[in-house]
Amino acid sequence: NPDIQSIVVLSNTLTLNNKSLLRFRIGDTPGQVSGILRLLQLFVKLMFSNPGSDIFSKDTGGGALRNVGVTFGSEQGQAIKGDFTIAVDRTARHIIATQSRNGSIPRDERLLRATVLGATFSRSTGSLFGQVEVLAQTGKVARANLEI
Repeated sequence: NPDIQSIVVLSNTLTLNNKSLLRFRIGDTPGQVSGILRLLQLFVKLMFSNPGSDIFSKDTGGGALRNVGVTFGSEQGQAIKGDFTIAVDRTARHIIATQSRNGSIPRDERLLRATVLGATFSRSTGSLFGQVEVLAQTGKVARANLEI
């Protein structure tokens, strides 16, 4: 699986074809973000990256996409939700450890905690719907609603 380098939303409707590309962009005018939005972008990007895909940092990546395209049975919904929870935890631990070694990161861009608020697996669509809350050291909160 290729490693995700950036995310931008190009459409507000779902259009799937063999050239579909998922990208996120926060706001009407693209530009560099800071604070809690930057922390949320970092978290989502790393959560979707595969561990071992960065040759300079083999531990980087949450692996949240590891089940995409995998054949699964009707009883495997709990395991898929568990894998998502593990990906969130792995991502949070990595970010906290990395940020602790860099004193120049502002507190509103430093991760204090990431929490899975919900994870539901739809057998009919083969999708995982997850909601993650990211808490910065300043107490600011951001949420990501995801469909994988």
